[in-house]
Amino acid sequence: MLKKLLGWGIVIAIVATVINDGGRFFSGWRVAEDAAIQAATDGATAGRGEGGRRKAWVAIYNSAARLGAVAENVDMGDSGVTAYVRYDVTGTWVVAPVIQMSNGVWDVKTWWTTPIAVRAKGRSMY
Repeated sequence: MLKKLLGWGIVIAIVATVINDGGRFFSGWRVAEDAAIQAATDGATAGRGEGGRRKAWVAIYNSAARLGAVAENVDMGDSGVTAYVRYDVTGTWVVAPVIQMSNGVWDVKTWWTTPIAVRAKGRSMY
């Protein structure tokens, strides 16, 4: 009986971990994707006038920051704007420690507080 309870407890813990980490990762990816698309749209709108690239970059950075993301890079061409955005996901139970261990970080205190960077690209035409 005790073996059964222990076995079911382990199965429930694994399922809860997969649901938690997967949910946080995919919701973070969705936020990053939405922020990238919105930032690229705002950058294309701001870049049309007299300000050009500088105004577009400021609009992209502010738009991404408003959604909790960070604009890492911007490609501005003749046909449109592409924004590359990073969103930091925190609170994962297994993914962050595994990534930390694979990077050679063995300080257990930082394993669960280190954010996972999720990157996305958004494109908008002029």
